[in-house]
Amino acid sequence: MVARVNDDAITDFDLSQRVLFAIRTTGLQDSPELRQRMAAQILRQMIDERLQIQDAKRLGLKTTDGELQQRFADIERGAGMARGQFKQYLQSVGVPYEIAVQQIEAQIAWSKIVRRRVRPQVDVSGSRDRRRPEPHAHQRRQDRIARGRDLRA
Repeated sequence: MVARVNDDAITDFDLSQRVLFAIRTTGLQDSPELRQRMAAQILRQMIDERLQIQDAKRLGLKTTDGELQQRFADIERGAGMARGQFKQYLQSVGVPYEIAVQQIEAQIAWSKIVRRRVRPQVDVSGSRDRRRPEPHAHQRRQDRIARGRDLRA
């Protein structure tokens, strides 16, 4: 075990698979040095993801299979892949599909948390945008600019 996030453990195997996932999906040249450099950063990311998933569960927010499938379809579409091809790609490069599922689940959970916490604080009434501009406001602004030029001259 390389880290414990409350009741969840992150094992050395989990970390090595995520490092491999990152290397293979970014096209970087795999080497022991690269794996070592990436490990600390990816471990921090995995810890954040576990916290996000735990927070979502605590708030009663669940990621559905439909949401996961939609996100994978979005990834495939963005990469020019056919439906289901991303899973095949991962298998072909030796990365378990579950590794990608964990990362995507955390992203979905985080977006749900943000929406729940931020949405009540956002006022989209647009009252400021609906005000009519003051008459002659443009001319007053132009006058201020001209006066500024006069002062500098």
